[in-house]
Amino acid sequence: KDTFRAYVCLDKWLKSGHGDFLIEFKDLRIFDKKIPLKTIVPDTPEVREFFKEHYDMQCELTDILYVPASGMFENEMNIYNDKVSIIHLEKGSEYGVVIQDSQIAEMHRSMFDIMWQKFKNEYGKKKIG
Repeated sequence: KDTFRAYVCLDKWLKSGHGDFLIEFKDLRIFDKKIPLKTIVPDTPEVREFFKEHYDMQCELTDILYVPASGMFENEMNIYNDKVSIIHLEKGSEYGVVIQDSQIAEMHRSMFDIMWQKFKNEYGKKKIG
C-alpha cells in the first residue's frame, strides 16, 4: 500500500475543534486499511503529548518526524496515491482542496521524501513519544 505522507499542523486541528477526526482517521488508517503514515510535525509539547496519548508508540505503520515549529505548519498537506490535499484549519474559515493528478501527486511525494531525508539528517527521526 502507498504510504500516506503528511505535513500535519496539529495545533490547528486541536484549536479548530476537529482533533477527534485525527483519532478516528488514525483508527481507520491503522486497523481497517493498514496504511503506513510518514508525517512531519512541529516539535512542541502539545504535539508530543497528543501522539503519546493517542498513538501506539510501537506501531510499525506510523513514522513521525518532529521538526522545529515554523511557517510550514500554517496549512496541512497530505499526499496519497494520486491525490494531494491541502487543508486550511483556521477556526471559522476551514476549507480544503483536493487535487487528483498522478503527476502532481508524484511531484509532491518526491518533495516530501527530500524534505523527510533532510530533516531526518538534521533533527533525527523519532518514533512517537
